[in-house]
Amino acid sequence: VEALQKFQGVERRFTFRGIFQGAEVIDDYAHHPTEISATFLVALKKKPRNLIVVWQPHRYIRTRMLWDDFIQVFLHSPIDRLIITDVYGAGEQPLEGITGANLAKEISQKGPAFPVTHIPYNTNHEELAAYLETVTSEGDLVLLLGAGTINKVVEILKGIEKS
Repeated sequence: VEALQKFQGVERRFTFRGIFQGAEVIDDYAHHPTEISATFLVALKKKPRNLIVVWQPHRYIRTRMLWDDFIQVFLHSPIDRLIITDVYGAGEQPLEGITGANLAKEISQKGPAFPVTHIPYNTNHEELAAYLETVTSEGDLVLLLGAGTINKVVEILKGIEKS
């Protein structure tokens, strides 16, 4: 019983990272369409004003194999804004056409009910952090999804109140 009382959960599974501009920032390791969909259901229980999803696709081969599944999970999701970074290759060589920009473009062309933005990856996510400053408001939930380095953006969000 004592061990259960001290258990703080699994790292990077719906992990609270802080408050940014009045919005909760949650980090989750979800990198498969089924995991992503399940994470949305948990996020909705918090009843955010807006659900802002930042997704870093993980591995080129996985992204290619599940391309259509990723598109469908986002198109049929309850989110209010989708931000896609470049693919985190995890040591894999890039595959032609398998990019965050192309995913964002294809999702946008299918007419989602929310804006879709591609933010190029750089080693410290500065451009992403700057963009989040412009779209995040009180009561929102910012959900960082991916098995790569997307969680590192928390370190550079200006004024984030960490727990």
